[in-house]
Amino acid sequence: MLKVTKEKIAQVLHNYQKKKISNENLKPSAVLIPIFCKEGEYHILFIKRSQGVNFHKGQFAFPGGNHELHDSNLRQTALREAKEEIGLATKMWKFWGNSMIALL
Repeated sequence: MLKVTKEKIAQVLHNYQKKKISNENLKPSAVLIPIFCKEGEYHILFIKRSQGVNFHKGQFAFPGGNHELHDSNLRQTALREAKEEIGLATKMWKFWGNSMIALL
């Protein structure tokens, strides 16, 4: 099994370039890719969408959603949604560079 370290993750993300999809038919939205360390190993956190939502019922996903007017940018959107969906405070996250990938 490959041992993943914080340094290895940072190295992979160092040259990461965000890609913006430009399509007037799509709503601006953002997701957060939460990474956490448990017992010395790094893991990626997914959510399972409930059956009570309008779209993507029961699917596994990253926390995120549509941009709202009070969100200052898409990172703020991702953080707000992550707080709503998994209950974690914004100040608990450390972002890597300009990405939407955060370490808890």
